[in-house]
Amino acid sequence: MGDHIEDIPDATNFEYITQQITKIKRIFISFANSYHAKAIVSCIFENNDTHIIIYGTSQNYKKNIEQVEILSTHEDILSLLEQLDVIILDISQNRTQLNEAKIILDYLEEKVVSNTEIKIHLILISTIMTWANTPQNDNLSDIDYCKRQPHPCFHEHFMIERRVLNMQKRFPGKIHSVVVCPGIIYGEEQDIFEYIFKECYFNYPEIEIFLPATNILPIIYIYDFAKIIIQIIEQTCDSKYILAVQPETLSVFEIVNIFSKNSESRIRICEQDEIFTMREDFITQRVFNHLTLNLRLYSEYLSDFSFEITGLNLNSHGEKIIQQFYKSRNLKPLKILIDGSSFTPQCKLAKFFSDHYSIHQIEKKNFLNNYKCRLDRKIFSTQQYLEKMRKILPKISETLEILPFLNDAEEEIKKWTSQCDQIGVMLASEVEISFDEMKEFIMERLLSHACIKNQGYVMSDFQLNNLEANEIFDKDTKPDFVIILNRMMELDKECLEIEDKNDEYFDRQSKKDDESEMQRKLKIYYESQYDDTSIENYFLDHGIVPFVINIDQNISSDKLSSIFDDLKTKIGPHMTYELSPKEMKEINKMKQLAYEKELAEKQEIERKKAQKKKEEQEKLLEVINNELCEKKKAEIKEIEKRSAPVREYLNTHVFPHLIDGILELTTLRPNDPNKYLSDYMFQKHFKDESSQAQMIEVDEEIVEEFKKLSQCE
Repeated sequence: MGDHIEDIPDATNFEYITQQITKIKRIFISFANSYHAKAIVSCIFENNDTHIIIYGTSQNYKKNIEQVEILSTHEDILSLLEQLDVIILDISQNRTQLNEAKIILDYLEEKVVSNTEIKIHLILISTIMTWANTPQNDNLSDIDYCKRQPHPCFHEHFMIERRVLNMQKRFPGKIHSVVVCPGIIYGEEQDIFEYIFKECYFNYPEIEIFLPATNILPIIYIYDFAKIIIQIIEQTCDSKYILAVQPETLSVFEIVNIFSKNSESRIRICEQDEIFTMREDFITQRVFNHLTLNLRLYSEYLSDFSFEITGLNLNSHGEKIIQQFYKSRNLKPLKILIDGSSFTPQCKLAKFFSDHYSIHQIEKKNFLNNYKCRLDRKIFSTQQYLEKMRKILPKISETLEILPFLNDAEEEIKKWTSQCDQIGVMLASEVEISFDEMKEFIMERLLSHACIKNQGYVMSDFQLNNLEANEIFDKDTKPDFVIILNRMMELDKECLEIEDKNDEYFDRQSKKDDESEMQRKLKIYYESQYDDTSIENYFLDHGIVPFVINIDQNISSDKLSSIFDDLKTKIGPHMTYELSPKEMKEINKMKQLAYEKELAEKQEIERKKAQKKKEEQEKLLEVINNELCEKKKAEIKEIEKRSAPVREYLNTHVFPHLIDGILELTTLRPNDPNKYLSDYMFQKHFKDESSQAQMIEVDEEIVEEFKKLSQCE
């Protein structure tokens, strides 16, 4: 025991610590969370036992890698360069990578000149497009890298390749540089070939490739490429330039045929100028440039390399590559079954799920009509496909076995036409369509790629029993979630008495059902809920616990929306294809337009409210003014009526004496006219006995009214 303990090195020993530090290898990878780098990092930590620290940048990507220390600024990168053992620069995907590589190379050259102890292994991951215009030769390999000629759009990549190759000559012993030029990389989340998988996922009828379609594409599996990079890091590489391409070449038609197998999409060969009319989110100029390459290349350096996937066994790995794509993109179909009586809002709840999760809605009420419409669309699109292919057939090489594809399409049209006729007869019949008659079409729909592999489905209103469920569901088609809308039978019977059979919140099973038939079906449904044949017991036996939701008689849209929100939380997030920048832009534009429309509507409502309020106030003010005027006129009339005695008294007994007094003034001209006139009026007033009596009778109230009248006038 003691000897064993003595064999353990002392951690405080300086030499031991120095040895441990020298084992640490520091690697820098540009864009460490890009398509290529993620696979390289994954393989490094799987296959290497030495202690490794990986640094990297992260730009224009959403996800980071846990094992990588991300450097956020150029200053952080440049300050670390002298401590690095390996620098991996990737310039294969976008211009941002190109600009970053130039900055790092400039600084690296500057440091190498001033630092005599620096030793760096420099690996440049370039692009196959630097070979795009190379004259065709059957024996082109990485030994012939000096003969390569780049695509005009990739001349800068070509110049950086030359710069990296020359750095080993300029700084011998300090920099060991290697250029690795991979073919078109496939696997995992995909890059150039992503559009194939994306079109299959969205169930597009056609996958486009371009003439001549026999052109050879140099390709390599993502993890084979990652292992090549690790081999270059771990072993001294004498080669300056390495073509990372898999042996046994394939044409673009053969590759696309393998990647799209078992899908519902067909390969369509197009003229090259059709690129301008295609979906930009799927086939970009970069994708087009790579798809139209025609290069027969092989690698001398990799002649003894053990490839996991080659051209010969790619077909057998096709399903594996497809599953890798779905897993890396987190694409998982969501399958939901909603069950309940005829009067529960199954279809409306299913519509919520269909809209939110972008899954296919399958409802019994319109199932055959929808199925027939779907067949009609497939027949039409396939006829168009055949028409386009026949036009371009003379330009297609005879080496392509395209005729079997066309024959299969014609056979499918015949099959679909027969199914359409069969469904048409069933719909024309007045007899209710049974489950057994619909079973074939239900199973075919559930087994379609759209429902079983891609988006998924939400199925409602079928009211299945355990036997029927067992016939149409298997391990692939069975739902992930089951929702049962539960209501008391008495409430459903009350719904039969409602006059309006198109009630907003309830779904009728069939317009042909009369009241007695509906009662019979309700009875059968509710009786089945209390025995072993219930759908709830069936799924419990298969390990699926249904969500049972109790439904009231008068369920509102808000209540149904609340139920959906609760179920959405239990089911989890949306697992579908992430939107492209263009699609996000369109959605944001639609949201902005909807917001502006809603805002304009609110403003218009507020404006109308304000206008209505103003008009009401003006009308009220006008009414009040009219009432005041009428009241004032009535008051004046009343005052005039009540002041008549006063006016009569003044006209009879006051004004005549006043006039006489004024005339006397003009004749006598007294010194004090006012005093004279007042004395004159006083004397005349008391001499007139009748006026004195009348004066006594004058009501003081009338005098006050007279004063008010005078003020108004």
